[in-house]
Amino acid sequence: MNSLWNKNKNLFFTRFPALASSLEDQIKKAETDFSEGKNPFSFWSIEDAKNGSLTVRENGMLLHSSYDPLKEANQTAASFKESDTGAAVFMSFGLGYLPSAFAKMHKNIILVLIEPDAVRFLASMCFFDWEDILTHAECVLALACRQDEIIKIIDRIGINNCAFFLQRSQTSHAIEYFDSLQILLERNRKKAQINASTLERFAGLWLRNGCRNLRYLAKLDGIDLYKDRAKNLPAVVLAAGPSLNTILPHLAEIKKRSVVICVDTALRSCLKAKVEPDFIILIDPQYWAAAHIKDLRSPSSVLITESAAYPSVYRFECRKIVLCSPLFPLGKYFEKQLGVKGIIGAGGSVSTSAWDFARIIGVEEIFMAGLDLSYPKKNTHIKGSTFEEDAHKNSLRISTAETAGVRSLYAINCEYAEDYTGEKVLTDRRMKLFAWWFESRLASPDAVKTFTFCPQNLAVPGIKVARLEDFLKKPEKIEERKKFFKTAEDHSLSEEKIMQNELNFDRILKTLIDSLTSLYKTAKDAMQLCKKALSNSKNNYSDIFKKLSIADNAIMTSGSKEIVSLIFPSKDKLESIFANETLPNEAAKASIFRSMIIYKEICRAVDEYLKHLSEV
Repeated sequence: MNSLWNKNKNLFFTRFPALASSLEDQIKKAETDFSEGKNPFSFWSIEDAKNGSLTVRENGMLLHSSYDPLKEANQTAASFKESDTGAAVFMSFGLGYLPSAFAKMHKNIILVLIEPDAVRFLASMCFFDWEDILTHAECVLALACRQDEIIKIIDRIGINNCAFFLQRSQTSHAIEYFDSLQILLERNRKKAQINASTLERFAGLWLRNGCRNLRYLAKLDGIDLYKDRAKNLPAVVLAAGPSLNTILPHLAEIKKRSVVICVDTALRSCLKAKVEPDFIILIDPQYWAAAHIKDLRSPSSVLITESAAYPSVYRFECRKIVLCSPLFPLGKYFEKQLGVKGIIGAGGSVSTSAWDFARIIGVEEIFMAGLDLSYPKKNTHIKGSTFEEDAHKNSLRISTAETAGVRSLYAINCEYAEDYTGEKVLTDRRMKLFAWWFESRLASPDAVKTFTFCPQNLAVPGIKVARLEDFLKKPEKIEERKKFFKTAEDHSLSEEKIMQNELNFDRILKTLIDSLTSLYKTAKDAMQLCKKALSNSKNNYSDIFKKLSIADNAIMTSGSKEIVSLIFPSKDKLESIFANETLPNEAAKASIFRSMIIYKEICRAVDEYLKHLSEV
């Protein structure tokens, strides 16, 4: 091997010791092959570019410019704007010219290098200097990672915070891998867009609900009470798809053999079948979610909900109400100081949360019932669900319940996909997004085995078909069920602990109100400074920007900054506000004008919080 290889290898072992150790066998093999006169990297043909630097050809395709690969990489890196995105993601990289150029020019961004074939990474270290990459402060080297692991990395950064770089010739050795990864990334991007628009639409509702329910965080147990206590039990998750009808007649027998977890939309149908589920999941804060359990009672069930749920949910008649960890900043602020409730996955559907709760309690297998993720025979919900009953209540001769169902189908962009038998089923983009959520969670080797009772459901990789008759042949687990609930609930919050939590709650609330009041004053003073500067013809801009910088620092270090983010405008919304304003021509005043709008929005958001917190 050469000196460049030794230099890169030492840097690699220094920067990523665990990863380097995991590749020791491949490294030793490459070094042995070289010492014996063999070429361990025969998949590449190394050539001289016109300017004298190295380029590479694989299967007849150039991976870099044949003229000046370094200039090509530098031009791309120079055109990158750090203000737009905070991470550069490279889908393979050939010798490494492009990530190296980024590492030199952009010291403050995250570099993510993805390569499913670790040997190709070793090859690049033999022919190209990796010092700038391997010494970059924010370098993530994703070698031989599964696609679901890559998705987790991108999720932590934020997909909208990433710029992706892909050159077909560089990914041709792993076309299926990168094509699959791109599909998963696009699904994640759509999910992020949906989440952002949902946040903007319902932020006010979540704030109102969250404030009304805030004290429950001090009084109620969390789902961690049940964590890993059902290891010798299976779980059956009841979703509200039309195929649940085939399961309901057997529900009493199913309950004897498993932990039954029911989504809010399926509860009415379960109770009509004269079976109370063990757990009911209701996470959505909107009124229509609360309407699913309105006027119902399930005295033996445990209701799992979230601190921003519609307030009437907390009046539901059941054996016990427990909380998952809050999904929104205000609840998270209190939970952090009062005690963690337990994070439950939110894939956009209550069914995903129900599955995740089953995983959390440690069951050996999960069986899904009513998880159609499609519209079999153009039905949207199980017979007897709240949706269907409301359609019948509101039906007229000229607008029947059937018409309502058809309208709901036409309101969505439907498309065809396959069920487990290979037959076509009608589904839509939203359903496929939920399917992908399950697929991505089940791709992990240690994922809990998951089955569906209905082969006519949308086929989801990772979920297999199980016959209901085989499940009903399983032995009853009455005693195991009793032990599960008893051992869990023996650890419920004591009255003394609740009293202590309530005292802490009052202290936390006062601290938060004081912090928000201080934040409001800082933003208002900064806003007034901006107004004064905009009205003056002569300004000492150096002094103004210095004062605004001090205000900005106070805002950014405020303990309540993250809480306010819930109802502060998104980046896109803020740009829309700017676009509707007439900015001053003078550059300095235009900057001050934008700052004034931001301070104004901070004041508005803080004022909204203080108004609702005063009623807690």
